Amino acid sequence: MDASGQALRRWAPLMAVIAAQVLLVAVVPSRGTTPGAEDALLQGAAPFGTNSAGVPLDASGQPAAVDPVTGQPLPAGEAAAPGAAGGPAGSAGGGQTGPAAAGGAATGKASAAGGTADRSKCAKDGKRQQDVTLASPPCVPRFTGNNGGATYQGVTAKTIKVLRYRPKSNPQVDAILNTQGLAFSPEAEEQAQNTYATFFEKHYEFYNRKIEWVWEQGTCEISPPDLPCFRTEVKRLNAKHKPFAVYWANSTTQAEFFDEWSRLGVVNAGGWHFNSEFNNRLRPYHWDVFMDGTRTARNIADYWCKKMQGKNATLAGDPALRATKRKLGILTQEYPVTQKNALDLYKMVTGGVCGSAADAAEPVYTPSNIAQGQQTANVAVQKLKAEGVTTLVIMSDPINPTFTTTAATRQQWYPEHLLAGSGLIDYDPLGRLYDPTQWRNAFGPGHLADPAPPERTDAFRAAADVGVRDNGAGGLIFAYMSMVASMVQMAGPDLKPLNVERGMHSLPPGGGWEATKNPLSILLKYGPGDYTAIEDSRHTYWDPNARSKIDGKQGAYVAFEGGRRFEIGKWPAGEPKA
Repeated sequence: MDASGQALRRWAPLMAVIAAQVLLVAVVPSRGTTPGAEDALLQGAAPFGTNSAGVPLDASGQPAAVDPVTGQPLPAGEAAAPGAAGGPAGSAGGGQTGPAAAGGAATGKASAAGGTADRSKCAKDGKRQQDVTLASPPCVPRFTGNNGGATYQGVTAKTIKVLRYRPKSNPQVDAILNTQGLAFSPEAEEQAQNTYATFFEKHYEFYNRKIEWVWEQGTCEISPPDLPCFRTEVKRLNAKHKPFAVYWANSTTQAEFFDEWSRLGVVNAGGWHFNSEFNNRLRPYHWDVFMDGTRTARNIADYWCKKMQGKNATLAGDPALRATKRKLGILTQEYPVTQKNALDLYKMVTGGVCGSAADAAEPVYTPSNIAQGQQTANVAVQKLKAEGVTTLVIMSDPINPTFTTTAATRQQWYPEHLLAGSGLIDYDPLGRLYDPTQWRNAFGPGHLADPAPPERTDAFRAAADVGVRDNGAGGLIFAYMSMVASMVQMAGPDLKPLNVERGMHSLPPGGGWEATKNPLSILLKYGPGDYTAIEDSRHTYWDPNARSKIDGKQGAYVAFEGGRRFEIGKWPAGEPKA
C-alpha cells in the first residue's frame, strides 16, 4: 500500500523537528562504498532492471553532461545553453575548479571567487550560518563579485529555480490520514513554503542569487503507481520549468520519477528509504533526507542480532508465541528499490551477520495498491503465520500496518512487531491508525526524534524568525527546503550538480546523542556512497495509554533512556524492553 499521495507530505508539527534537522552532513569514507566504487556500480548492469536507467558517464567515469530535453550525453566539450532548454554548461565530470565555497564553506573561509570576510549574515558566533533552528550549515562569509551567471539549467546570475512536486491526491489514503487530522490544503502548503523561503533568503548565502520556489500538482496515479506516467510527467515538468532542482517530500515506490530527473541531469530529492545502490547509481543527482533502505536494513539487523536472535519471542501477544524461539518475518512493497532492502536484511539475519536459515522466513512482497490493501494483507499474514513467524518487521510506508495489523487480528495471530524505524512509523498519530491489540506489542528502532510541542520545532522557529506563526502544514516541506538551501550554499557560486555533491560531502557531522545529549538532535551525515542523511535511531515502544507530546491525545511512542539515540552498528546487547 503506497501512502505517497499528497496527504503524506502534510505531517503535523513534529515532522519539522525531525526531518528539518537534515541540514548538516559529512564525509564518512568508512560507510557505504569506498571512494570510486560508485563509478564501477554505475558502469555495471542496472541492479534494478528497467526501474533504473542510471545516468551516463563521461570518459573519466564521472557523471556526464546531458541534454535535459533528450537525456542523451553531450559530446565532450559541448554544452547546451545554460538556463535554457539545453543542458549543463560543460561536463559535470570535469573542468570545474572545485567549489571554492564548497571547501571554504566547510572551514568558514571566504570564497576565492569574490568572497569577503563579512560574516554579518551568519550567526553571532561566526561559525554557523544561523542559530534560529537546531541545525545549521557552517558560516559562509557574504559573497561579492561575479557568480558566473548561468552556470547550469535553472540558474541565472540572479535566480535559481527549484520545483516542489505535489502528487495527485488519493481519496483512500486521505481518508485514512484524515482520521488523525493529517491533511492540509494546497494553499496552506504554499503559504508555508513562502514563509520558509523568506527565512532561507534572510539567512543563507546564495551568492547574489535568489531561489525561486515553485510547485506543481501532479497528474499521475500514486496507488497503484502509474510508473510510465511519472516518466512522462518529469519530461513535461522539465520542459515547462527547466529547474535546477526538484523535490518530492514523500515518495516511497516511484523510483522512476527520480530516475528520470537524474537521467535529465536535474538535482532531485525524495524517495524514502530507496536502496543505496539505486542512490549511488544516480549520483550526483539523487538525494534524500531520510535514512536509505540499505542502512535501515543494517540497523534492524544489528538490533535483531544483539537483542533478539536465538531467544524466545517474549514480547509477542500470544502466550504460545512467547514460548517459541523467534523467527523473523519481513514485509515490504514489491518494487526493486524496496525489495532489495528486505533481501539485504534477510541475508544478514540468516548467516550474514548472525543466525541461520531457521531464524527468518523469506521476505513477503505486496503490491502498492490501496484499493486492494486489505485483501493483500490477508494473504500476506496467512503466509507469514503458516511459516511460523513470531516477529514481524514491516519495511514499508506508514499505511501498510493499518491493513496488516487488522488482518493479523482477524486471523488470531499476535506476533511481536519489530519497528523498522522507517516510513515515519514511529510518529504518534500514525501509531493510532494500527490495530491496538497488535500494536501494543510494537517496539524497536525509531528514526524520528523524540516528540516535541510545535513551538520547539525548527519550522515554527523559522517562521517566527520572519514574523509569521507557522501554520503546521509544512514540516516535511521545511525539511526538503532546508536540504536544497544547504546544497546551494555548499556548492558555491559555480552552481552545478557535481559541486553540490562535493560541497555536501565536505560538511562535518551534525547532531547526534554523543555530541549533544539532546533527544531532538538526530545524527546527520553524508559521505561517499551515502546520499541520505539520518544515521541513528532511538529505542522506543508503543504505549496505548501514554499521552502524546505532539497533540496531547492518548496513544504514543515512548523512548527509553530519555530518548537516547544509537548509531548504526552500535546497539547495545541485551533483551529489548517494552
